[in-house]
Amino acid sequence: MKIALRHSGFLTRVLRSRHRWPIRLVTGVACAGFAALTTASPVLAAEAFRRIWNDNDFMLGLRRMSWYARRSWLGLDMSQDPLFVFCDDLDLPALHSMARFLERRQLATPQDLWLGDMAYVTAALAQAQAGTAGFPAAMRRFATACDALLAAMAEDPAVAGRRLGAVQRDPFSAAAAGRALHDVQDLLRAGGVEGFVLSGTFLGLVREGDFLPHDYDLDIGVMAEACAADELHALLTADGRFSAAKWEIMTSFERDARGEWHIQKRPVLLKLRHQDGIMVDIFLHYREEAVIWHGSRLYRWDNSPFDLIPYRLAGGTVMGPRDADRYLTENYGNWRVPVTSFHCAVDTPNLRLIRNPLSCAIFLRDAWVLQARDPEKAGHLLAHLAEHGVLRRQSADGWRLCLEAFPS
Repeated sequence: MKIALRHSGFLTRVLRSRHRWPIRLVTGVACAGFAALTTASPVLAAEAFRRIWNDNDFMLGLRRMSWYARRSWLGLDMSQDPLFVFCDDLDLPALHSMARFLERRQLATPQDLWLGDMAYVTAALAQAQAGTAGFPAAMRRFATACDALLAAMAEDPAVAGRRLGAVQRDPFSAAAAGRALHDVQDLLRAGGVEGFVLSGTFLGLVREGDFLPHDYDLDIGVMAEACAADELHALLTADGRFSAAKWEIMTSFERDARGEWHIQKRPVLLKLRHQDGIMVDIFLHYREEAVIWHGSRLYRWDNSPFDLIPYRLAGGTVMGPRDADRYLTENYGNWRVPVTSFHCAVDTPNLRLIRNPLSCAIFLRDAWVLQARDPEKAGHLLAHLAEHGVLRRQSADGWRLCLEAFPS
């Protein structure tokens, strides 16, 4: 059964506001009961309660409930984002429970959804066990899941793409966004840290002279060498105008000059919530060889090195990349043409692989989704994986995962 839900502006503001403990308690208990009913897992039920109780994860907890409704025996398709990484930020016991839930639901789930889900959850399991005795077996299970997904992609390239609908979000209030922007700028400047606008916020500034009319958060960058992550967190949350979750950490497997593998963990993204309900993403930017990159736990975007110059936005001065055309072209392609339905996982030309299993699984599923509407872009994603040694040609029609691209 398909139920089309669209967040109203009022509902969006409610979900993004701070929630008092009675609301979190009641909602958390309800979500725990719903998770137990749909997954038959006490572990996932407890995890659902923790998400809601931790107010910064309120929306993530509800999104996961929507995913359970779709994948469980209820069969209620309420998800607005078919590329939602449902297993993101789960601990190892919850991931094992999630995998068992999916295995029980195999026969009742369309093959393309189930194969993509298994690639995600086995990738997350492998990543969570990196550096432990269970890692090699987890990687073999991940490779089996990826090879099954690749075989299905070759058999029916278009099936997954037929499920990709528009991701609809209600825009924020431009006045409230302006207040949040000024507040974050004030805090950064008071701490001697230079921030700059990027991504959608910079696109709106250059193309519209204002915020994008369909935007829903603010994107702010800080160079990683400018301030330690814990100091930046303290600086932005000290006076109560913003609350924040913990830093998102990007995990990557990297070889040193001697060919030895190391697990690299970097803070990359801090999500702030302004007292008016506006969400602000603070991205640390890293210099690496000939690029400046930023990302999240799941994604990385590369840009050519850029200098900053002042711009005017929302009645104040902000910093942004000097070569606006080059920066926006790298991020959006033809940025002068407005696109109201944009997904960072499939619509960004400068998306790059993070060398970890979950990033690989995301690239594979995104490529399958794109094969129906943009085969050229899908081929680009697969070629990018091959360039990194993650995929190899099994035959003229298919690919297989290379376990050698990851530590054994």
